[in-house]
Amino acid sequence: MPEAESEAFILFEVTAKPDAVETVKRLLTERFPDTRKFDGYRTLDAYVDRADGRTFTLVQSWASREHYDTYLAWREAQGDLADFLQYVEGEPRVRFFDHVDA
Repeated sequence: MPEAESEAFILFEVTAKPDAVETVKRLLTERFPDTRKFDGYRTLDAYVDRADGRTFTLVQSWASREHYDTYLAWREAQGDLADFLQYVEGEPRVRFFDHVDA
C-alpha cells in the first residue's frame, strides 16, 4: 500500500546582510501574498532573531513536500529566489520536519 502524502513543515532560515535588513523585510512583505495563494499552502510566518536582528526564520507548512517543491521551483523560475538571496549572507538553511503523534 503506498504511503499517503503528509504535511510538510519547513524552517527556512537566512541572515540578511547588515545593510539589507529592511530590504529583506520588504521583499518578504511583498512576496508573501503570492505564496499564500499557491496550491498546497497552509501557513507561513516570518520571525527575526532578537539577538542579532538579521536572522530571519520562515516557518511554513504545506499540504505535502511535493507542493513545497513545486512552489520553490516556481520562485526559482521567476528569478525571485536569486533576487532574494543577493541580500543574504551565505546559503539558506532549510530543514524539513515530520509531525510526531504525541
